[in-house]
Amino acid sequence: MNIVVAAPIRDRAWILPDWLAHLARAAKRAGEDGNEVEFIFLENDSVDETPQMLRSFGDLWPSILLKHDYGYAHYKVPFADRVRGERVNPYNDKRELAELRNMIVETFLQKTDAPLLVMWDSDVLMPLETLSSDPRSLVSMMKICPSVGTMCADVQHPHCTGKFHNYMLSTPMGGYNHPNRVRMVQTDQMIYQFVVGSHGQYITPSRAFGVHWEEDKLLYVARVGTTGGGGAAIIRRSVLDPPISARYGAHPQGEDISLCKAIQSGGYEVAMYSGLRGLHVPRDLYDGPLDLQDPYGIWIEDWLAVRSQTHVTA
Repeated sequence: MNIVVAAPIRDRAWILPDWLAHLARAAKRAGEDGNEVEFIFLENDSVDETPQMLRSFGDLWPSILLKHDYGYAHYKVPFADRVRGERVNPYNDKRELAELRNMIVETFLQKTDAPLLVMWDSDVLMPLETLSSDPRSLVSMMKICPSVGTMCADVQHPHCTGKFHNYMLSTPMGGYNHPNRVRMVQTDQMIYQFVVGSHGQYITPSRAFGVHWEEDKLLYVARVGTTGGGGAAIIRRSVLDPPISARYGAHPQGEDISLCKAIQSGGYEVAMYSGLRGLHVPRDLYDGPLDLQDPYGIWIEDWLAVRSQTHVTA
């Protein structure tokens, strides 16, 4: 199966050596299972070495490199000198992200024939099995959940401890909230679940079992309101093609909301998968190198343990 991994990228030279090496390892792991991975990178307004790093990666791996600059003055301030609250209006920031992601979608549709697009943010490290045919990978979950149009992995952010970071649930008032990590997923939102036992893996479709995986080793795919907040999400080509033509859009809570609404209106479900646990790496806490070795992910309390691992080059 062909898979496209894509990301909009700006001023990420601080983590790109780690991130690109990590993608290369994940692509190699996927290739062992017969999954061919190619990349689409859209760089905008970088003032660091990001463009050069992406070009070097493109010499080694099949990649489409795109460029789009907004030219805003605040984009030209070096990362270390930026003040987040002064950099950009949050709504405009989501509008620009939506535009950039939609440029990637159009390139994906026009230049590739892959059935799956993975939006994998350039400050997120996911398990190396994410793109493989391992029974618990994100790709495998999309195969056994044909009703799902897009599915996100469970990504944790050090500044959001106690919260599920990479998706939101719908609220009765029509908005979206990140649920608390200790709160169980509602039993009527379960799409698929499986228990990992000592003698192997058992997969059972279910809508009535909501045991928390941290206590009972239950992994599940659950229906959610929207993906978002940064991380990794896999999207079916069929929801991007007509007649659904799902696209990103400006929204104060995230550019994914417009995409997910269109997918839901088209008869597909939006889901999160608890079996892949990634790490959203913030600039202020990163001093690299850093990689994930556990094939099914790590949590923040394990972060220090992996920081000393050997950096792997592409």
